[in-house]
Amino acid sequence: MTLFRRWGYRACHGVCGGGMRWGEISRAHDRSSRVFSQFAAFMDNGDEADFKWLAGAFPTARFVLNTRALRRWLCSRADHVRRHRVRAGCAPFGNATSCARAYSDFVANDATAIRAWVVALAQHQDAAVAHFSTSHELMQRFAVVDVERQAGAELRALLGWSTRRRLEARQTQRLVLTLADVPHELTVATPRLPPAGAGVPHINAHGSADATTALVERVLRSTGCNASMWDDLWYRRCADAITREGAAKGRKSK
Repeated sequence: MTLFRRWGYRACHGVCGGGMRWGEISRAHDRSSRVFSQFAAFMDNGDEADFKWLAGAFPTARFVLNTRALRRWLCSRADHVRRHRVRAGCAPFGNATSCARAYSDFVANDATAIRAWVVALAQHQDAAVAHFSTSHELMQRFAVVDVERQAGAELRALLGWSTRRRLEARQTQRLVLTLADVPHELTVATPRLPPAGAGVPHINAHGSADATTALVERVLRSTGCNASMWDDLWYRRCADAITREGAAKGRKSK
């Protein structure tokens, strides 16, 4: 959010509409909601949003799918929940019903939750790519950013293309999934972006507790998501392994 504010956008980070998450608001399909006129950029938990409705309701809106290495994302997410739980006086890890005192409803970070996160995000990634691949017009409004490994000139090129003023300009002939897909003339920063020396905030300034990392790695190994998948930016391989492992357990229990 700090990054977008530096660039002059009024940004909503998660909750911005009377205590409601912007993703929930989008699912109400109310284009007249004040949230959509009060803010210009929306981020965090975008997987909760109805991006198909948003793309249709706001025909000039741009969509950036953030991704990062699988294991690091899971550690960050599980540790975020751990901090909520510890502040509420609960055990650091547990299910959705094990920390009633937490001020947030985001309290599950046990093995079941971790497996579900992977499957859900893989489905979201697949759905986003499929939707924005359906037409040349939609391709002009979508880009993928690796929030940890892309910075500086790479980030300026990707977001510079995404935030260009006119969709008709600098059109791509393929979905922008990597830096190589960005039209080459956009490798130079545009006036709307910070100068080349501007820093990008670290994606996870807290780091992750050793216990969180150990839990995540144990869950991944137990579901067949071996270390060769831990740096994947697309989670389908691990999600399929989790699904196969669940099916195998189901057959054994019969």
